[in-house]
Amino acid sequence: MEQRLIKVVSRTLKEKKERLSLTSSRKSLPKWDSLCHLQIILAVEKEFNINIPMKEVFSIDKIKDFIKFIRSDER
Repeated sequence: MEQRLIKVVSRTLKEKKERLSLTSSRKSLPKWDSLCHLQIILAVEKEFNINIPMKEVFSIDKIKDFIKFIRSDER
């Protein structure tokens, strides 16, 4: 699941997967601006068939922050 998540973010940001990790953040990736943030949210929701509540959207700062939404939906 982690590699799949990184792949989604990589595609959306047009960034090499090798440059990304679960700890990569909005601060460490200049391409991850507010518009890309929403595009990443939509791409992750589509890839994992989940719905991230709007109130949580801007609490996501790192790639690993998506994991809790993916795991909670798997239950």
